[in-house]
Amino acid sequence: MTSWTAATIVIVLVTGAAIAWLVWFLESRRRSRRLAEDLESRVNERLRREPGLGGLEVVATAGTPVRRGPVTLEVGGVVPSESERRMALAAARCASGPDVGVVDGLRVEAGARRRPA
Repeated sequence: MTSWTAATIVIVLVTGAAIAWLVWFLESRRRSRRLAEDLESRVNERLRREPGLGGLEVVATAGTPVRRGPVTLEVGGVVPSESERRMALAAARCASGPDVGVVDGLRVEAGARRRPA
């Protein structure tokens, strides 16, 4: 085997391994994003159906880490009182499950308005 043949084989193997890793990485990112979107949808539906939160602009946004790690869920918006804030966070934690970190991004403002039903 000549040195050119050996070098060609090494280049082909390294290129193939790099392509395989890239495909794996992109597929795992796609899967993570899909899981985050499903989580976001499930939690937002729960927040919309929560009786004490009806009409409030409370939204959950899921984030996926670039590397391995837990999915985080930020609950944001404006609520009129501390009790609604606690209610929104409890509903988000209940709907998201124990492996998801829920981040409180809610603001309490006494004049927060509810959407018309």
